[in-house]
Amino acid sequence: MEPVIELLSKLISDQIMMENSTFRQKFESISEVEMEILELIFLGKTDDEIAKTIQFSKSTVRFYISKLFKKFKVKKRIELSNIYNELNSSRMKKGDSHAEKDNHF
Repeated sequence: MEPVIELLSKLISDQIMMENSTFRQKFESISEVEMEILELIFLGKTDDEIAKTIQFSKSTVRFYISKLFKKFKVKKRIELSNIYNELNSSRMKKGDSHAEKDNHF
């Protein structure tokens, strides 16, 4: 029975590592604009408010938000907020100097 448990444990561990790697790759592919939009979504800003803040048209903001939904395979803004929170937390843990500078809390 123990070999089966060990095998299952290894398979689960490998799966988690693979998912974390994929998630990390998505984070690394985020542009500065996408990161700024993620932060503004996290702060509860509307599309209009985001457009005014970053001086883009509302349709351009919606385009970027749509890209983020597809990139992270989510459908709701709250999910994007959670992704931003996770990204910011992992940047802080790694000691990223930009994370501390960018952190507005």
